[in-house]
Order: sequence, then structure tokens, then C-alpha cells
Amino acid sequence: MMYSVTLDGLSGFAFVIYGALTFAILTPPIILSETVVLWGLAWGSAGRSLLASLVMNVASTAAGIVVTLFAPLLLLGGGIWGVGLTTWILSVLVEGGVLRLMNQGAERRNWLAAIAANLVSYTIAIVLLKVLGVF
Repeated sequence: MMYSVTLDGLSGFAFVIYGALTFAILTPPIILSETVVLWGLAWGSAGRSLLASLVMNVASTAAGIVVTLFAPLLLLGGGIWGVGLTTWILSVLVEGGVLRLMNQGAERRNWLAAIAANLVSYTIAIVLLKVLGVF
């Protein structure tokens, strides 16, 4: 049985395993939710938060695709919760790094924003995947 995830490290996994339709359904709510979180945490203006959300999700999706293609046992070895935890950690690390590059000198704010954004977006993704019947 295969498992799925979304845009973030999860999105890369969803794209590889379930294809473009699942990816397309999950991506807009993830981008929007992470934009709202960044803006709500005063990380940047609404426009800057949207740009950051787009860039960080492209980066973490690419990382998720690479991990899914080259280290599938890392993801599938722990079942659905292993996939979720592994891709969440990957997303936080990649997206935190992107935020650091876009907002240098605000280390704590960048990492807290990456953690908060991924908590919200993964919660939304899990609900959507459940509604779609992926798991």
C-alpha cells in the first residue's frame, strides 16, 4: 500500500506517488495557509509572505521529490506517520533555510515561522488527503 503527502516535502511525495492531480489539489491551500501564517506572525508584508511561501514550497517540494525517488524506504519504512514526520522535518529544515536567506538576521523569527507554517499546512493537508480518500 502506498501513502501520500503534499506541497512541502509532502507535496513532492504526493506528486511522485499520486500524480499531478493530487499535487494540484493540495498546493493552493498549502501556499495560502503558509502565507497567512507568515503574515500573521509579522514575518513580512502580505506580498512578501506570499513570495516567501511560494519560494519555500518550491524548494521543499523539490527536496521531497528527491527524497521520494532516491530514498523511498526512509519515507515508507515508518508507515503513514513516518512519512508525515519525515516530510514535516524535511519541510521545516528546507523552508526555514529559505526564510533565513530571505530575511537574514532574524533567526528565531524565521525558524518559528517555518515550524508554525508547516504545522498549519500539514494539518490542512492531512484533512484534504483524508477527504480525498488517500488514507
